[in-house]
Amino acid sequence: MAIEFDDRPSESPYIERVWRSRSDAIDRMTSIATAHWTLVAWRAGRTWRVAVQGPESGATTARVPTEEVRLHDRPGTDARVAQRRTGGRVDR
Repeated sequence: MAIEFDDRPSESPYIERVWRSRSDAIDRMTSIATAHWTLVAWRAGRTWRVAVQGPESGATTARVPTEEVRLHDRPGTDARVAQRRTGGRVDR
């Protein structure tokens, strides 16, 4: 398998799409530019890691994890406002 993608629209007013991907044959790809911020969780061995990416002004080379989940924000979403409205905590 190269990279297997699944995606679906989100029911959240702050998240546009939820993406899942799996790969066991590719270790690098070209990541496209995007106006979105994205919350990414990926598996590194037995450990899950989390990061926030974007917006990105140009294409970059990215590592391809074995498994990952991505939450793409809706255009115009301010992550700090979404966090407060959902009762979450913002680390500074």
